Amino acid sequence: MMFANIIALAVIIISLIIVLIVVVKKFPQLVNIDAAEIPEEKEDRVKKRLAKEKLQRNLLERVRKIKEKVKPHSQRAGEGFKRVYKKVIDLERDYKKRIQPKTPEDRQRLDKKTDVLVTKGRELTEKESFEEAESKFIDAIALDLHNVEAYRGLGVLYWERGDLEHAKETFEHILKINADNFDAYSHLGNIALKEKDLDKARDYHLRSIELDSKAAQSYLDLSNVYKEAREMDKAYKNLERAVGLEPNNPRYLDAMIDICIILGKKDDANEYIEKLEEVNPENQKIVELKKKIKELA
Repeated sequence: MMFANIIALAVIIISLIIVLIVVVKKFPQLVNIDAAEIPEEKEDRVKKRLAKEKLQRNLLERVRKIKEKVKPHSQRAGEGFKRVYKKVIDLERDYKKRIQPKTPEDRQRLDKKTDVLVTKGRELTEKESFEEAESKFIDAIALDLHNVEAYRGLGVLYWERGDLEHAKETFEHILKINADNFDAYSHLGNIALKEKDLDKARDYHLRSIELDSKAAQSYLDLSNVYKEAREMDKAYKNLERAVGLEPNNPRYLDAMIDICIILGKKDDANEYIEKLEEVNPENQKIVELKKKIKELA
């Protein structure tokens, strides 16, 4: 019976060694692959990207569980069996080394590569070269599976392209990496607003403000949610906070004038229109806004 158990355990360990050898050899190819060259990637790049990370996590978890089962038996088995067990440990250690930078210098080189790819991806997104930009962000993620800026760039790209489903998936994944990322909550709030889920949009933006109360954009975004919900007083108060943080930002002043007109706050509207003229005299909306203010009772 003891001999049968040892044989069974030996089969398990040998199978595990084969799996580890294959993954250790193939993993560098996997993480450095150019996603744009795979036709299937164009259909669902996000799922394939997340699968890379899942491969790493699942394999190491399987190794851990098998080690726990095998270790007691390995202590009673012969030298040959112990050598097999040691091989598993060595392969696991080698696997971990291969997927992580070995030195601070390696880390710096990797960070530099990903920074260049992310910067290029952002530039291409601004030019609306979305496919090229997407390829750059995915290449950056293949090098560093936890690079939040690369995921953020990818999420913004999907948002700009109108792909709300993948934008949402990407920003939700950022929260798995960093649960306190205020920017991800902010973007998820805007996506929820676009989907007309006002309660969820409000909650996301409130969480974003809770994490960073100095981000004026978050107050503008929350104001837009309240405006859509016809809660104009709350919309006004949040715009006041945005303008208080960035008093010379034309976007916030413009939004504040609009809400003042809706609420009939003529004096406030005149105050903000004067400020808008001062910081952005070329604004083509000023004449129209002045006319609307003049018509207020």
